Amino acid sequence: MPLDDPATYDLLKASNTTAIFQLESRGMKDMLKSAKPDCFEDIIALVALYRPGPMDLIPDFVRRKHGERFEYPHPAVEPVLRETYGIMVYQEQVMQMAQVVGGYSPVSYTHLMRPETSTKNVVVQISQTHSGAAPMLVITNRGSSAANATRR
Repeated sequence: MPLDDPATYDLLKASNTTAIFQLESRGMKDMLKSAKPDCFEDIIALVALYRPGPMDLIPDFVRRKHGERFEYPHPAVEPVLRETYGIMVYQEQVMQMAQVVGGYSPVSYTHLMRPETSTKNVVVQISQTHSGAAPMLVITNRGSSAANATRR
């Protein structure tokens, strides 16, 4: 089955998902009905968001998907957050933001984000500095003993 099959997306938009793994609960059906996924990336993001903590971001995701205007925290992260409408859904997005804005290497990022952490423990702030200066990235991992990591 192709990933862009219109009939499949029509079933999802109508929340006709009984017996479809991870999409059959009442809450998931309600979310699908309001989100109206029309690409595979939407389905992946919605499944990732449908858990305690990130679930609070589902209304924002749905509104943005349907056209609500939003701003990226910094122009450099638009390619990282475009698929998820400016919302950090995946730990990989945190890693990419640390690389793009903060100048972290994959090795230094690994030390910052221990395997036992998750995106719900991560707070990312991007601050614009003086005109012409590089933005400042602050990543705080509430689930790790490391307090803060800051890069300019």
